[in-house]
Amino acid sequence: STIAGVAAFSAFWSIVELFEQEKRVRKGWFPENPARKSKNSGR
Repeated sequence: STIAGVAAFSAFWSIVELFEQEKRVRKGWFPENPARKSKNSGR
């Protein structure tokens, strides 16, 4: 039960952090990764 709780918390934290990183890039605090395809590139 404890292991499942830690795994769930870790997954949730990772998802939240991805959105936070995207916000920081939009604000210009960090450079955008040029190797990453943007959402509007038609992938």
